[in-house]
Amino acid sequence: MRTFQTNANNDLFIAPNGNLSIIVDAQGDPQAIAQCCKTAVQAQLGEMLYAADQGVPMMATAFNAYLPAQFEAAARSAIMSVQGVLRVTGFTVQRVGEAFTYSATIQTIYGQGTVNG
Repeated sequence: MRTFQTNANNDLFIAPNGNLSIIVDAQGDPQAIAQCCKTAVQAQLGEMLYAADQGVPMMATAFNAYLPAQFEAAARSAIMSVQGVLRVTGFTVQRVGEAFTYSATIQTIYGQGTVNG
C-alpha cells in the first residue's frame, strides 16, 4: 500500500527530497495503514461517483444531528475495509460545540496504530 502522507492539518506536504511525501506500508509502519484509515473515514457518504453507497454519513451522524453510536459504526466499517487492518481495539467520539473529534486505535498486520480526526 502506498498513499500520500498528510500533516496535522490534513495537508499534503513536500518531503526532504522535494517530492510530495508518500508513506508506504511495505516498510512495516502501522501509521501507513492508519493514514489510509483516516482517508476512508473522511470519505463522505454519496461523494464518490462510482461508489455512492460507500462512505461515512457525516452530515447525518455528526453535523446535522449528533448520533455518536451511528457515526462510530460507520467509521469502524470504513476502517475495517482498509487492507491490513485486523481490528479496531478502541474508539472514542465527542462533539464540543462546533468541534467534532474521534480517535480510533487499530491493530494492523504491522502492529498498533492510531487514527485521529
